[in-house]
Amino acid sequence: MLTVHSLRKQNIKVMVSHLRRYYRYDDKTGKKLTVNTHKSSVKPGWTLDHFGGETVVQITLPDNVTYTAQSTCNNEDRYCNREGVSVALKRLERFVTNG
Repeated sequence: MLTVHSLRKQNIKVMVSHLRRYYRYDDKTGKKLTVNTHKSSVKPGWTLDHFGGETVVQITLPDNVTYTAQSTCNNEDRYCNREGVSVALKRLERFVTNG
């Protein structure tokens, strides 16, 4: 099983981003609008949704080839970062082993 630590030991660069889901209601239609983003990018008027979001893992192999995988958070897990990283790494495993 791949881990961030094991990849870095193989001189593979790893970047992990955890995006949170924010929402607001449209003034005209009343519909709920959502966006997955970093906290620092949230504009005024948006509220943190305690469910959802996504984890993005990007790896760069020693030959400078880059792969990215995404894991959408389950609505019940409430931002389990470890689970999100694990799912994304499983999606990237074939690129590392076949390199």
